[in-house]
Amino acid sequence: MKRAVTLLEMMVVLLLIGIVTSVVGYNVRGSLAQGKAFKTQEAARKLYSILLLEETRGNALEEDFSNMPTLLQQSGLVVKVSDITNDGWGNPFVLFRTPEGHVRFSSVKYEQYCQEKGQQPQYPWDD
Repeated sequence: MKRAVTLLEMMVVLLLIGIVTSVVGYNVRGSLAQGKAFKTQEAARKLYSILLLEETRGNALEEDFSNMPTLLQQSGLVVKVSDITNDGWGNPFVLFRTPEGHVRFSSVKYEQYCQEKGQQPQYPWDD
């Protein structure tokens, strides 16, 4: 005797698939944010190292940072400038100078992420 699948059985299977998918999707979302935070930390570390290196070579940033893309490209250490000047969320770093004249930068999204997680943002000059 051939047994057919009932509509109720199909609906139960679809419900279970939906529940499993939503749980996996929720967990992946947290992993994506963590990956973006890691990418931001690494981009900041690379950018800071290159800027220090160029400063020791005698190539300084303009006061308005307008020559930064050119400076990074000419360093020979960067292939795609936007990969290192943007945070993990794709937003450009916010550059500023300290009262002592040091170049610093921050990421609004990264700092929001750290605040949500109850962590301190980690930038390379803090090491």
